[in-house]
Amino acid sequence: MKPFRDREEKGKAGKFRVGDLVTLSAYGLSTEQNYSIRYEFEQAGKPFYGLVTDTDFKDQTFGRTYPIKVNWIGMPNGTRHCANFYHRELKIARVK
Repeated sequence: MKPFRDREEKGKAGKFRVGDLVTLSAYGLSTEQNYSIRYEFEQAGKPFYGLVTDTDFKDQTFGRTYPIKVNWIGMPNGTRHCANFYHRELKIARVK
């Protein structure tokens, strides 16, 4: 297995790349900081999907803790939710 820094140079954050379709993992749903997204899931009765838009490690605004930026698809208009995640909070979406 290659060192983590080698994957960073290829534009990956964990197993995610720009353009991946993702949703929150069980860990992501259980954390308090993602409560607003979990609430929207429960109100709609279905999970929402997001598109990974950036895995920039050089952005110093949020540091390297939450490097994966996600744009959520299908959220109600006018709602803004957390967009930066750690790779443990997300999973690749399986669409049927």
